[in-house]
Amino acid sequence: MGFNTIWYILFLPLVVFAYYSINHKYRWTLLLLASYFFYGFSEPTFLLLMCSITLIAYFTGFILNNKKSKTILTLSVVLVLSHLLFFKYFEWFYQVLSDTITLFTPNKNTINWSFRSLILPIGISFYTFQGVSYIVDVYKERIKRETHLGHFALYISFFPQLVAGPIESPGFLIPQFKNKVTLSWINFSEGSKLILLGFFKKIVIADSLVIFVDNVFKRLDSPETKGFEVYLAIVGFAYYVYIDFSAYCDIALGSARYFGVELSQNFFKPFSSINVREFWRRWHATLSIWVKNYLFIPMGGVVKNNNLKTLFNVLFVFIVIGLWHGASYNFFFFGLMAGIYMIIDASTKNLRYKFFNRINFTNDKLIPRFIFKFVTFSSFLSVAIFARITDFNDLSIIIKKLLHFFSDFNFKIDAFIVVGATFFITEGINYFSKNGKFHPFDSIKNSYFRVSFYVVIIFTILIFSVNESANFYYFRF
Repeated sequence: MGFNTIWYILFLPLVVFAYYSINHKYRWTLLLLASYFFYGFSEPTFLLLMCSITLIAYFTGFILNNKKSKTILTLSVVLVLSHLLFFKYFEWFYQVLSDTITLFTPNKNTINWSFRSLILPIGISFYTFQGVSYIVDVYKERIKRETHLGHFALYISFFPQLVAGPIESPGFLIPQFKNKVTLSWINFSEGSKLILLGFFKKIVIADSLVIFVDNVFKRLDSPETKGFEVYLAIVGFAYYVYIDFSAYCDIALGSARYFGVELSQNFFKPFSSINVREFWRRWHATLSIWVKNYLFIPMGGVVKNNNLKTLFNVLFVFIVIGLWHGASYNFFFFGLMAGIYMIIDASTKNLRYKFFNRINFTNDKLIPRFIFKFVTFSSFLSVAIFARITDFNDLSIIIKKLLHFFSDFNFKIDAFIVVGATFFITEGINYFSKNGKFHPFDSIKNSYFRVSFYVVIIFTILIFSVNESANFYYFRF
């Protein structure tokens, strides 16, 4: 069940009404049943997979609480991750193996093995990571094991953040399910504002922008498609992913707020970053935190007096991030490029700092700050393009057209208006946002104008919702 469907618009208020109509001690049951219904709405068999991960992680917590064993820790983590590895990466591993054999065998034979294509369960990349978080945190004694199976099952399946995060730690989320929540105007109003903002960003901005982006990429090889339009499409794609995913997060946070649950922020104005390190702290923050805590640091993190090991750790982690997004060569290079940029950024940090300070070119000044932001954003564009291209032939065409950007320049006013409007609206929202709140909702003191503002936003959403809304981009991960 997608957030941007009529089913969710009917489902959410019914669950909220039922939640506050029953006794506190039964509310976890309602939320768990609602979450299972939400997840199994389109494909009930996926529930078996989620329940399997839930039970493995839950009972592992009991075992590790009584016996701190690295062997049990390793086996349980592998067992939980095996669900993700099988459904998401089996076909790609087969493809890599086939391509490798084809490359190195004299007769160029491929593996002749056909199998039914696997369907990727929605959200598996997210709730699998939460299962791993729980197991590791119990082992590390960061949290106590959760004795209540229902509360733990709800941690894995809580519907507002089930299919695309945020990825939450058990120590942060589980205690909130035990709180006695009373009907609160603050929770209702803040939740509604976030949901309204999310629908506006998704239906009005993202769904409109992706039409332009897809249109350009469909005719990449056309002589009529010039470098200027291609560049705008790449910029548009970057903004589309950001707006679309942040819209999902707004709706997720708003929906959870109805139940007195506060979820983590995932985006902190990433396109305002002045370097690569800062960008990845601001972009999909809960994934970055998870990878840091459960992969990068256990691998050794930043190793003193061993730059080679540190570089390997960074590169490996970013390749994992890339492949987490998708099982393909595209996302392998997505992660590889991101890792290379991170290594360059980190290894030249001190040298850049000294040089720019010497020439008085520091980020507290307008022009240097703009240039640093532009360079950081451009580096992200060169990474993000791997998430959009169909194959490497597309990449070759894009590079050729961009190399002829000036010599074959053709100004497209419609493309410029679409991307330009997206930029100003998005950055306007960011400018008026702080800690996940869009301040114009509250800064309008006159109640008449405030209500008028809500009506305009709702009316705009309704106008744009005439066209069918596409699935959220991150649902595919």
